[in-house]
Amino acid sequence: MIQHDNQPWTLAPAPTLEWLDATPRSTTFDDIYFSPQDGLAESNYVFIEGAGVEARIRELSSRQTLTITETGFGTGLNFLLTLSLWLRYRPPGSRLHYIGIDAYPLRHSDVSRALTAFPELHNCSQWLLNRWPHPVKGCHPFIDDEAGVRLDLWWEDATETLRDLASSERRWVDIWYLDGFAPAREPALWSPALLGAVAALSKPEASFTTFTAAGDVKRQLQALGFEVTKRPGFGRKRDCLQGQFRLYEKDCTYEEHRPHEEHHPAHSAPVHSAPVTNTLTPWDMPSTTSPPNTALVIGAGLAGACVARRLAERGIRVTVLEAKTIASGGSSNLQGITYTRLSRKHNPLSDFSILSYLFATRHYQQLVAAGRLGESDGRRCGFAQLGIDAATARYLEQTLGDAPEFAQWLTPDTSAEHLGIALETPALLFPDAFWLNPPAVCEERLDHPLIEVIENTGQVALSNVQQLGERGFAANATPPWQATHLSTGKTYAADIALLANAGAALDHAGLDWLPLQQIRGQTSHMAASPVSEKLKVALCHEGYFPPARHGLHCMGASYGPNDTALDERGADHAHNLATLAAAVPALRRGLADEPQGGHVALRCTSTDYLPLAGSAPDRERFNTCYAALGQRKTQLIAENQPALTGLWLLIGLGSRGLCSAPLLAEHVASQICNDPPPLPRALARALSPARFLARALIRGNPL
Repeated sequence: MIQHDNQPWTLAPAPTLEWLDATPRSTTFDDIYFSPQDGLAESNYVFIEGAGVEARIRELSSRQTLTITETGFGTGLNFLLTLSLWLRYRPPGSRLHYIGIDAYPLRHSDVSRALTAFPELHNCSQWLLNRWPHPVKGCHPFIDDEAGVRLDLWWEDATETLRDLASSERRWVDIWYLDGFAPAREPALWSPALLGAVAALSKPEASFTTFTAAGDVKRQLQALGFEVTKRPGFGRKRDCLQGQFRLYEKDCTYEEHRPHEEHHPAHSAPVHSAPVTNTLTPWDMPSTTSPPNTALVIGAGLAGACVARRLAERGIRVTVLEAKTIASGGSSNLQGITYTRLSRKHNPLSDFSILSYLFATRHYQQLVAAGRLGESDGRRCGFAQLGIDAATARYLEQTLGDAPEFAQWLTPDTSAEHLGIALETPALLFPDAFWLNPPAVCEERLDHPLIEVIENTGQVALSNVQQLGERGFAANATPPWQATHLSTGKTYAADIALLANAGAALDHAGLDWLPLQQIRGQTSHMAASPVSEKLKVALCHEGYFPPARHGLHCMGASYGPNDTALDERGADHAHNLATLAAAVPALRRGLADEPQGGHVALRCTSTDYLPLAGSAPDRERFNTCYAALGQRKTQLIAENQPALTGLWLLIGLGSRGLCSAPLLAEHVASQICNDPPPLPRALARALSPARFLARALIRGNPL
């Protein structure tokens, strides 16, 4: 499992390169990324033809997904060839999920230079270059619903990434591109540990193809249950390998792979179905069911709107029930910022904050480029983080030198050029950030033909009218989940229910133990001044101050834990202005003494300040199932989470819903539909609602 906790925060390392015209060569591994003679033809022959990609695409039906994983993403050439075929032959309603892994990701300028060698792939190259992620460790998902494509780029060690994915004990992959440098030059990409994870993630009959014909690789794959055949290599290379995974024994276990032992699948059934030993108690993962046909989402704020959209894009019909009106709760402010904060060390809160910020900024850029968000709905402006302590500032200044497009330091001398106003102290600029109008984002996300929004329902009562178990959802069966309007008795039914209604989730039976708190926040609406009109970016300190929208800055916000009153207070306006004055005195001096009103909303957060995103556990059965954790926290209990089957949560987003909701929505929708995760397992566990039950058991004080 990928685990960076308490390690120094660093960027993913860049490869050291030398160039043969447009062909990059790694000096670290003494190998080229593609053939300088005809890299396009080589990749097409070895990977695309070798895996029969065109036929696999044509065979798909609606709502089917083709999942391809590549162990050395490099320049993305194999992906581009796959994407080109996908756009040409994709059946309507089908989806491509492509997982690319690279521990040494090329920087954007290097990829751009390399891809000039393939002008026939120009359109696909631009698609990739427009989405090429910053060199931040973790998973970077890119979703293009119009094309039916999700590309996950993992800037991580390949073995750790595949073992992390395999820890979920799901078989996702249809096709493997076992790429990377030659086994003699990069042995880690051909190790027993990595290939064992390949087998663990392979669907029955999954295929692989690779440029190598190394005997050790062949023997390892055979021992893991792959039928391996040689085919002529490309150009001067004599042979390459391809094959299929044969799942002979479903429930057997794997202890150790000995590559020197030849295995002959034609003569005996290999024992291979669990080549990765799982040491995690799966308290975060319920048993799988088939993807639902219908869903109830309770709440039409940012959380509910984003998750409803991600489910609808998968072909699920969604009914959204909102007690009041769309974005009437914590998502009702005039302006918000996509915001993150860097730390000197990895930790779940910081890592999730960074990954969700990166996903959100890409997501909103897509919506703006497509015209789905207008000028008054939001704008890419960047934000400047003020007030960073000296030790963190020194560390990050050294660490971020390789990625100025992600974040860069501004001195008082250079701040005016980038910000429009001069600062008195240094700041860290994140140029990709947006200011946004949250209600406009909610409206846009809910605008989909498979989403029906019903407002002003008041409180509804959820109930499960039949226990689903693990048999899945039948089109002609009574949906198990019902929401009943308490005043009229009207009911709404669906296969699953998802609570995205912040603190009101505590009203549902069986969830009163959730450690949520309400935090009152008041913003102040300040008329723009001649000084503030020059501001190009949002400023974040103890509060925030965005560029003006319609002549007003929505600045804030006050912080009132467990205060649920919604009255507008002069003291909170004074607090907001004083906070700005302390951070940027020149900006405060140009503003009026009194705001033109303000807005009060309640934000819901958890006691550890991370959202709750995932299945709803059944507390009593959970405590019984995992009681042994109280004696030894590392105890392996191989039982999936006892869950309130078909009930999901997306709550506790606090004041960062604009930033966290898009990635959280994809995370939960992926769990619901059994798709590969967009987050490392450690972060998924850190977000699971069941984490509080597990911690309490370990402490010996069950909830």
